[in-house]
Amino acid sequence: MALTNQIVQLAGLDDKEDRFAGLDVSDSKRRLGVERADDGTTSVSLMDANGNKRIVMQVAPDGVPSLSFLDDRGKIIHSVLPSRTDELR
Repeated sequence: MALTNQIVQLAGLDDKEDRFAGLDVSDSKRRLGVERADDGTTSVSLMDANGNKRIVMQVAPDGVPSLSFLDDRGKIIHSVLPSRTDELR
């Protein structure tokens, strides 16, 4: 598999204008993102060939993790959350 058309970008740790800090992998569209939001939420997003987020793993500032599956319009169709969040803190 040739990777000649892929771009890997490592962004600065404090990019407040674009609300992005982390890793970005793309071919003609963004396909993978590792991000930190202003509120401290961290996430890993996998996108489809059109650049739409389809799977998002995230950890909220309070330490609670989640895994969300999205349709092609970005609507969450299934989420997995811990059954007991008190054990995570």
